[in-house]
Amino acid sequence: ISSQLGDGIDHYTVYNDWLYKNEEWGITLTAENVTPTSATIKCTQSGGKPTGELQTGSRYILETWTKEYGWQEVPCYAEASWTAEAWLIPKDSATEWEVEWEWLYGPLSEGTYRIGKEIIDVRDTGDYDNAMIYAEFEIKE
Repeated sequence: ISSQLGDGIDHYTVYNDWLYKNEEWGITLTAENVTPTSATIKCTQSGGKPTGELQTGSRYILETWTKEYGWQEVPCYAEASWTAEAWLIPKDSATEWEVEWEWLYGPLSEGTYRIGKEIIDVRDTGDYDNAMIYAEFEIKE
């Protein structure tokens, strides 16, 4: 509030449509063991009411935050060909994936980032819902 009253603190409003937690499915993503070239992504499923089997795949996106432009995709250095496997997300437990992005993005410089994973609630072939869920992290020198 003080920044809106002109007390010298920068104020900006960020509108976003991303999720860091999907309460409907009970999914939360966090980034752990972060380095400039990799991280462990922890996906916790607890509660919620998924209507089918929760799963994801190898694909991910990396974005960086700047005050001037908001969230922007990190430019890729290589062409990515994602595999089509389905990684199951068990109910009421945590699953971890090691993500090494140096081959695709190079080492990340100091800043605020987020990694996005598409989570799918599969009821049957062709019958599913999906949502992009993010885990935010910082790279510090």
